[in-house]
Amino acid sequence: MCDNGDYPFGRVCPYPGVYTVGGDQGVFMKISIALIFGILLVGCGVLLFVPITEGQKEFKDEPTVVSHGHTTAEESAYSKEYAKLYASMATERLTDLSAADRKAHIQKGLLIGRGSTIDLGTDPPIAQEFLRTVTCVADAIVLGTAITKTAHLTENEMFVYSQYSFRIKQVFKDNAKSPIDVDTQIQITRPGGKVKVGAQVIPVEDGNFEPLKAGKEYLLFLRYIPAATGYMIAAADGDMVIENDHIDSLSNPDLRNYLGVNLPTKTFFADLSLAVARGCVSTSGGK
Repeated sequence: MCDNGDYPFGRVCPYPGVYTVGGDQGVFMKISIALIFGILLVGCGVLLFVPITEGQKEFKDEPTVVSHGHTTAEESAYSKEYAKLYASMATERLTDLSAADRKAHIQKGLLIGRGSTIDLGTDPPIAQEFLRTVTCVADAIVLGTAITKTAHLTENEMFVYSQYSFRIKQVFKDNAKSPIDVDTQIQITRPGGKVKVGAQVIPVEDGNFEPLKAGKEYLLFLRYIPAATGYMIAAADGDMVIENDHIDSLSNPDLRNYLGVNLPTKTFFADLSLAVARGCVSTSGGK
């Protein structure tokens, strides 16, 4: 076993071409993918939005169309953040293919297996202790739903992240640098997604972070990125999903040992409000 400490969300064993997070393997892989037809090509450099439709439970699994050399200031800011987070794992340009690979329709992608992102120990802390930790690293804590989703290729073309328009229902911790209003939308990003560059489809997935679904209600702990005027994840376990007035971890099933199974949202929100009221010194890189 090995642990280079570079991956911020779990254990990493950096063998050539193979990455191990916890007990699962993530392989930087060439994936044989049939060419996708019928994708609507918008103008050069314009992203393909996947909006919610009535009754829809998931965003459509279609790649966002992107092009080389068309990076906005916002994308550049997010690219720098994801380059730092995944420096030890995203080490190849996903757009680099040999002539033989292109002829055979071989595609590159990145898959990172899910690992344990927290040390439960023998006596797991109670919800209030967990909340005290994640609240301190968050610039904003919000409840809401994802409205649109687009995927973006980073500036170095080594990683893909997804950006969501997120409609705010409740603000538990406001961003002092850019206050958030209820019933408005903010832009948030999460690791992973799928883009299309020319004829090449590039899928990226980090098993530690589940994608958001359309119409679902989420509680998110966010870090503000001023240069992008948007947000990204603040902590490995900083995402919760609301189901039938109960709260659960979105990406880490082990977190139930902290929170308890089927914890009522009323109880959790009361604990969260108390943790925010107590205050702390933020260690966020977005400050």
